[in-house]
Amino acid sequence: MAQLLDRAIACYPAATVQDDRSAGTPWATIAVAAEISEASACARWSEARAAALLTAHHSQLHYRRRTSIPMKTEPRPDWVFTRPVGTLQQSAASVLKTYMTALREAAPVTIVSIAGQTDLPGEAVRLSLDGELIASWPVTQMLVTSLGGQPQVLRSTWQLASGDGPENPHCEQVARQCLHEVLRVLHLSAGAPAIEAPGARILLDSFCLGAFTAASAPGWDMTRRFVIALGFDPVMVQPVWDAWDLARRGGAGSGGDAACS
Repeated sequence: MAQLLDRAIACYPAATVQDDRSAGTPWATIAVAAEISEASACARWSEARAAALLTAHHSQLHYRRRTSIPMKTEPRPDWVFTRPVGTLQQSAASVLKTYMTALREAAPVTIVSIAGQTDLPGEAVRLSLDGELIASWPVTQMLVTSLGGQPQVLRSTWQLASGDGPENPHCEQVARQCLHEVLRVLHLSAGAPAIEAPGARILLDSFCLGAFTAASAPGWDMTRRFVIALGFDPVMVQPVWDAWDLARRGGAGSGGDAACS
């Protein structure tokens, strides 16, 4: 299983480059992003080589499925990785990355060490910590725990990032809770500082009390100032705030939270 996952992770850059090339991205841009020469990028991810790599992986996966023999093994976490797409998923992925980066800076650990603790390939760990891939929830819990973090505070943020969101994402109450958690995660990422920016006290009190009501849900200007005061770019939060604002305005004519039932 680990060998198959290694191959799957190796296929990821090749598939991504082919997607970028299909969209018209020049080799020079891909080379800069990969921090290699343009010639190396062309040689490593040419259409022929990428096709061969992907075909070999799918063939091996098919063969493994046909010939596998049921064996009694220890249960393993669900090794599933998704790539965040769309502004809302990418926004939540940025928040996850910010939190895990803060954990790594607080207690420096190597990717090799994390891979050893979680029994995951190093490349899978790197892509997860960089926010390029979102691991399944069991694997995310392992990664955060190995970094000394609190997985329980990330559940809604992970759901947004993975696309495995709540059953009623347009519910005002659900969207408000997602915004609450994202702001709380950023607050923890910054070291949970006491902020005296106008309106910030309301947000901090709501985190401590665990109550994020319609009255305490912030407007965009307060949210923007709060995120800036924490030292982060408010751009990463705006899609989450927009989703709440849309749900709030959409639910206004149908009873707000009552529409969530």
